[in-house]
Amino acid sequence: MAETEEQARENTQCPLNWVLDILQCRRTFDRGSEVHEHLEDWWRDRTDLPMSDDYLYDKRAIIGTAEQCLAKILELKNAGIEFLGATSLLAAWMTGR
Repeated sequence: MAETEEQARENTQCPLNWVLDILQCRRTFDRGSEVHEHLEDWWRDRTDLPMSDDYLYDKRAIIGTAEQCLAKILELKNAGIEFLGATSLLAAWMTGR
């Protein structure tokens, strides 16, 4: 959440991309652990393109001004969503805010 949508997107772009890369990377392991693998190798060899920023902001994240975030939460509630697990800690930690 930020004063403007542009600032909210700027604040969260790096953390969101990192999380999505990790999730996509982990899906490529069918056994064992990725602990000894290098993310840079996966980036070089990846076969699936990352999701677009617009898709993430529209379909996978609640990011924007306070009013935009509230509107999206109410939209989910009206659609029957009764539980929402969310955190802003990753974005705050990675952006230093």
